[in-house]
Amino acid sequence: MHRSYVIAKSKIYRVKITYPYSVDIFNGHEITNLPVSRNYINNLLEVYSDDVLQ
Repeated sequence: MHRSYVIAKSKIYRVKITYPYSVDIFNGHEITNLPVSRNYINNLLEVYSDDVLQ
């Protein structure tokens, strides 16, 4: 089963750029971690700024 997410840029807290790749997002009052596939990490890095990279 494949899953994908559309995430508002303002909700991104951090992007983990080492394997396993993931993105932390603000979800109400907590932070949720979502996985990012190897196929999409480069696209994600092109869109988001350096201040959220880890």
